[in-house]
Amino acid sequence: TGTDGRSENKRNDDRKGPDATEEVAQLGEELFKVGTFPAPSLFVYYPQATKGSLLPETIAFILCFLPFVLAAPSLIREQEAHTLEVLLVMPGTGPAPLLAGKCFLPLAVTLFDFLLMLVVAQSVYHIHVKAGFLHIILILLPPLLSSVLLGLSVSAMANTQSQAMISSAIYFLALMLFTGFLYPIGNSTYLIQWLSKLFPLSFVHPVLKAWMFGAYTV
Repeated sequence: TGTDGRSENKRNDDRKGPDATEEVAQLGEELFKVGTFPAPSLFVYYPQATKGSLLPETIAFILCFLPFVLAAPSLIREQEAHTLEVLLVMPGTGPAPLLAGKCFLPLAVTLFDFLLMLVVAQSVYHIHVKAGFLHIILILLPPLLSSVLLGLSVSAMANTQSQAMISSAIYFLALMLFTGFLYPIGNSTYLIQWLSKLFPLSFVHPVLKAWMFGAYTV
């Protein structure tokens, strides 16, 4: 009858299920033994395995905060030492070369620091650097440059180095509160979401986390 046929098919499916599962498990063990599927070295590329890790957030925060800190007191020191006027009137120099030089040093120091942090992350935390390192550098350059220019703007408006340091502290708090570093931007108000677009960390963090750990969704 139809009922007996369905019961027989169900018993056959029950018999096939464990066999298929065992075959998949055996295949996985064989691949793991020969090194084709080294699971312990791949888990760091998936966000599910690194849930709660603050490593990419910390690296992104340093990348966005360090250029500002280096650029904020640069013009103040030149003014206090009375060398800014000399640099502006020297032959072969001017506002444009001076601005380029003031931007180059913070960018160079920040990129070197980024390379050093990647070396430490790979040696200490066993997070292997992915391909496309030059591509990620090109992606990071615009937000890092914006942080440098913001620091130079503060340095041009400040009168003393203490004012530049206070501006650095304010910028530090703004990066923590308005960029999703402490609290997800998606759960914040529309005002916070709009303010987050003014800071480079809002763009550096998702890109860097996706490059280090795999797919990332906001």
